[in-house]
Amino acid sequence: MSKMFVEKRQALYKNITTQEGTLLRVNRSIQVEGAFGVLKNDYNFNRFLTRGKTSVKTSVEK
Repeated sequence: MSKMFVEKRQALYKNITTQEGTLLRVNRSIQVEGAFGVLKNDYNFNRFLTRGKTSVKTSVEK
């Protein structure tokens, strides 16, 4: 592994394990869940399992 990679990784780990870093991570997870809640509730969206261009086009046209 690169020496610079190891140093950056250690610095990032130090940042996310502080009390402030932990609060930021918790806040971010809450914000993401809200976005999925809006998709599910407001747009009656039930599944994200659509693969391929053909499937995506047909699911939008329904």
